[in-house]
Amino acid sequence: GLGDVYKRQATLYNNLGRMYARKNEHQKATDYFLKALEITKDREVIAMTYDNQGYYLKTAQSIDKVPYYLKAIHTLLESPNVKKLPSFEQTKASEYKLDILNYLIDTAETLVMAYHEEKQENYLTSAEETLFLIDKLVSLIRFDSSVDQSKLFWIRKSVNTYMLGVNVSYLLNNVENAFYFMEKNKALLLLENLDGTVQQPTILSLEESIRKHVDTNTNLIEYILNDEEGYAIFCTEDEKKFFKIKDASAVSKLVLEYQQLVS
Repeated sequence: GLGDVYKRQATLYNNLGRMYARKNEHQKATDYFLKALEITKDREVIAMTYDNQGYYLKTAQSIDKVPYYLKAIHTLLESPNVKKLPSFEQTKASEYKLDILNYLIDTAETLVMAYHEEKQENYLTSAEETLFLIDKLVSLIRFDSSVDQSKLFWIRKSVNTYMLGVNVSYLLNNVENAFYFMEKNKALLLLENLDGTVQQPTILSLEESIRKHVDTNTNLIEYILNDEEGYAIFCTEDEKKFFKIKDASAVSKLVLEYQQLVS
């Protein structure tokens, strides 16, 4: 019908907007994004356009991008409250979980950038709240058999998100949350290599893990690592140390060598 024609045309305008934004022709990009919003009532395309408007917004302050991402999310949820994060219940019931996940990730990453620019701690606490919502949504998608095709998408996206969660926890000096994000990251990577029927694992809190594993002769070490950065938690009976790994890429190479030696 006519709605489909307008949807296709709006998608084309949206793509043209993105193309011009990448070429730094921001006025042309803005014109095409607005054309896309004017021509269609399709929620998916409207949300995608809002997300692109935010992502490619020419601004010195990253925080200016966030309202566009929230608008994208609330368009999909048909929710009028466009200034706040949605609840998990709202997102859980939506048929657009994957799109919402994508826009939440844009939101979290941008809030952390905004914190580094302006050093406002409330940006970090908002990022933390967003990351916990992302975590719940990732778990829901992982155990929903009807979204099988999404697995590659979310595993790539969410692995970076768990590192971001640890980074935010480090900046907020919250070792318990950092431990949770590290454990959840490991659990998801492990589950990816196992049969889809495996039940969702229980993540022990840091305090429970210490009670279970740490004594006079045993310490607990937990870490998360990629080629760019890494964080570690070291616990004895008396103290917890949470620190940034100085040369993450070198440690990453050593871990690979160790894995080869013991395999």
